[in-house]
Amino acid sequence: MLQRYFVLLSIVWLVSCDSEEKPVNKKASVQKTLDAYTEAGLLPGVVLYVSTPDYSWYFSSGFRDRENDIRMDTLTLGYPQSISKSFTAVAVLKLQEAGRLDVDDKMNEYLSADLCDHISNGNEITIRQLLNHTSGVVDYVWIPEFQADVLSGALFPMTIEKVLSYVYDKPALFSPGTDFAYADTNYHLLAMIMDEVTGEHHGAYFQSAIMDPLSLNNTWYLPYSSPDNYDGKSYYFTSNHYEDVTETQFKLTAGGIGGDGLLCEAKDLAVFYRALLGNGALLNESSLSEMKTGVITGVPYGMGLMRVNFGRGGVAFGHDGGGMGGGGMAYYFPDKSITIVMLTNTGLLTDKAQVVEELWTRVLFKVL
Repeated sequence: MLQRYFVLLSIVWLVSCDSEEKPVNKKASVQKTLDAYTEAGLLPGVVLYVSTPDYSWYFSSGFRDRENDIRMDTLTLGYPQSISKSFTAVAVLKLQEAGRLDVDDKMNEYLSADLCDHISNGNEITIRQLLNHTSGVVDYVWIPEFQADVLSGALFPMTIEKVLSYVYDKPALFSPGTDFAYADTNYHLLAMIMDEVTGEHHGAYFQSAIMDPLSLNNTWYLPYSSPDNYDGKSYYFTSNHYEDVTETQFKLTAGGIGGDGLLCEAKDLAVFYRALLGNGALLNESSLSEMKTGVITGVPYGMGLMRVNFGRGGVAFGHDGGGMGGGGMAYYFPDKSITIVMLTNTGLLTDKAQVVEELWTRVLFKVL
């Protein structure tokens, strides 16, 4: 632990020196910063994509396969984890634009009584409250039995019904609409609602309504489809070493409908957020306004969309995510028309979340 502390201090010094020098070649400076983190072992691998009105930069650093010394490259796919929630929210709002649902409908208008009766307030919760995490439903991810079954392997195959069993008859956190509590369960239920509305797997609707129109050719929604021969690895940092969790990571993502599910190239995420927030290619103005608006005072979360003030970088909209073996951050800065996406192949449920946030901050300092 002490050794890692001094390594981090040396990186802070290195990046500070880079910032003070203000090199003409910002791109080289960004690459140097990424390499400092991966070479010190603070992250196994990282991919970064930066898109501005003047240029687009793609970076990679570290390894996508540590055991076989295979370097990360700019086309390496990553697990964005909860960034997937933005896709789900867009899909639901597009269904509303088409008149196929209303976000103020109650979820029991689409889901069975048997299901809704086993979720606290299940007959009162609206689609809007699922979208903005004001439903009060508990998050299955943090239920001890769920976590134990992930580690033992008893969870798999991870079916829709099995996931719901962890939250059935659990007390609500609060009455619907009165507070905010982030929960993957909300988006699991939204995915099920989309299945009922469209009459097909919601992954097919993602494909036809979002991925195909935007030509997101290197994006897969694993509950619905997957790439051939994907060879990237996923790691979880524990007991001062990186543990290979590739198989478990894939299974969790393939079962995490609505709130997870994506495996994609960083550039595709940038294309998605620019289409959503920059040029209005995905939603009409009214829907986007709803998506960006939080309903609980002080909570910078709308519908599958976070609003963050990054200081000198200004306000940005997007999402971040972290799981057992992957995660990242993806944000659009409207005042600068800049999109930045960073993905890593290690789980952010440990101190690696702080490492990624530190790296993100240093990248913003150099880019914005």
